[in-house]
Amino acid sequence: MREGKLIRTEDPEYSAVSSLINEAFEIAAKLNSGCRSHAAIRFLLEKLFCKEVDYSTKINPPFYADFGKFTMLGKNVIVNFGYTS
Repeated sequence: MREGKLIRTEDPEYSAVSSLINEAFEIAAKLNSGCRSHAAIRFLLEKLFCKEVDYSTKINPPFYADFGKFTMLGKNVIVNFGYTS
């Protein structure tokens, strides 16, 4: 993917980006459905962000993401309801 550059739907790279966007929607839907433990939320966020999420980080759903791969959260972060990535 091209950093910071526009990718049009006719671009050959668009299908890869579209797949990642669909994956982000699916992960966010799982995160927002039902009551999840802190460990389950961290697991889903790590899958979405493709990086470790510190144990001290807390997010209260609902959570929305249209991509998520470039999202980084530090230690001791608390995100209340309605986060959008």
